[in-house]
Amino acid sequence: MGLTQYVLVLVLAPFIAGIALVASGSRAAPRIGLAIAIVALALAVFGALGLATNLLPEGPSLIRVLPVGERGIVWRVDGFAVWLALGLVGWAAPVLVWMTYPRAGAVDRLPTVAPTGWALLAVSLGLGAVLNDNILLSLLCWGGVALVTWFLSRPAWTPPTSDEWVDLTLLVGGAILVTLAMLTVLIPGKSLSLFDLSGRGLVGFGNGFLIMLALMFAAGAYPFILWVRRVSQGIMTDAVGVLALVLVPLALAFAARLLPVMVVAGTNWPTLHVSILTIPLYIVWLVCGIATIAAAALTLLFERDLPTLTMMLGQVTI
Repeated sequence: MGLTQYVLVLVLAPFIAGIALVASGSRAAPRIGLAIAIVALALAVFGALGLATNLLPEGPSLIRVLPVGERGIVWRVDGFAVWLALGLVGWAAPVLVWMTYPRAGAVDRLPTVAPTGWALLAVSLGLGAVLNDNILLSLLCWGGVALVTWFLSRPAWTPPTSDEWVDLTLLVGGAILVTLAMLTVLIPGKSLSLFDLSGRGLVGFGNGFLIMLALMFAAGAYPFILWVRRVSQGIMTDAVGVLALVLVPLALAFAARLLPVMVVAGTNWPTLHVSILTIPLYIVWLVCGIATIAAAALTLLFERDLPTLTMMLGQVTI
């Protein structure tokens, strides 16, 4: 098998299985749904290991998975992306499948395999966000993970309330804000490719600060940790799992993917000069990270809602 086939198996196996389980809902027996999920994850792990054995320590490699026009859909696979993929399909996905497996007597309705399907879709979309070299497609997959989180956070059989619409806005807001901030790089760079934009010095302190601010919102970093606390209050544990294991960590993964675009002249960050002071851009991320740890730790002391406790503990860890 070639790299393209490994990538397709990695991403499409959980996607197809997720669609099948969501469509089946309560019509499929839980054990059948679990078997389908296990097979899909086994295939995904096989694809990730195939990439790892063929790429590491070499890379990056640009793989055109769908020829459209001159370039089509290109995925950038390097050591960082492979490790993220292994983490998603080898650790996060099994935990989510275990969390979403319907248990007898847990609810007052027929057991459904749909949550397991949504979890697999979140993993597949997370892989798309990590592997896509096209920034807009990557952010679209990221927004898809947010949408899946929202579907899992509420009962599917009731119409959304006004608060739930606000939650949806907050969940997808990170991907939207990062997209808008990235326009300050994409327009002058005249490219949607992360690979093409790397090392071109298109990021200064001003637009870099906007991008970092959007990423901090998406990651739930201080002071934006407030939206994470609001969204996680009282929601279903399935949604908390996707929020903690996939959606919020994607902000950190995307920030790492942006490092070659953000830095100039090797490892030099854009700087702000204030009188005799020189402030590198990464200091903003560092300060907000420390503040996030402090805010989440203080919240843990006084919070009683279990989903919120889980998310605050996740923020401290991340």
